[in-house]
Amino acid sequence: MATVDKDLAGSEIVGSFTPTPLFAGESATVTEEGIIDTGVLAKYTVLGKITATGKLVILNPAAVDGSQVAYGILTQAVDATAADVRAGVYVGGFFNDAALVWPVHTSLDTLIERQAAFARTPIRIGTVRL
Repeated sequence: MATVDKDLAGSEIVGSFTPTPLFAGESATVTEEGIIDTGVLAKYTVLGKITATGKLVILNPAAVDGSQVAYGILTQAVDATAADVRAGVYVGGFFNDAALVWPVHTSLDTLIERQAAFARTPIRIGTVRL
């Protein structure tokens, strides 16, 4: 049986759900397909790209293999523990910081640091003001 995303309107999963807006403002949203290298990654995980292979992994600011530079945002949850997985990746747009899954135990704790992680890319990070 296929896994159904609980955030979809027709998922038939009943319960309380308070969505966090993914987008923080008006901007062209751009996606592309990428190869996820390894691990179980949550939807909206911030990704880096390994220079030697072109594969995507969770952003790792301490790395020196290319994955220390923010590249994109995963569009869906992925389980790449058994093999590489092709998945959609946002590579452009204006995203809500609160909706993204950032690496833990890094220096990316504030909005300013997270915005700087995507410097020189078509991705902007902000907050939603209601």
